[in-house]
Amino acid sequence: MPWTYGLSLIVLSLVDVVLYYRLSEAVVCYRCDTVYRDARPGARQQPFDLLKHDVLKYGKSWAEVEK
Repeated sequence: MPWTYGLSLIVLSLVDVVLYYRLSEAVVCYRCDTVYRDARPGARQQPFDLLKHDVLKYGKSWAEVEK
């Protein structure tokens, strides 16, 4: 049915908004991927950096993979 094509996008967007407001902030360890919920981020914690995660976890940066 053509009228339902965008319906799943709207429903999942609403689910995403509900989860965003229901789940608390989290701190994620770059090395072991442990998620600490209800932790108070200190001054040392910064937003998650995927490049830093990949370098620490896999040993290579994206620039090295592209070569």
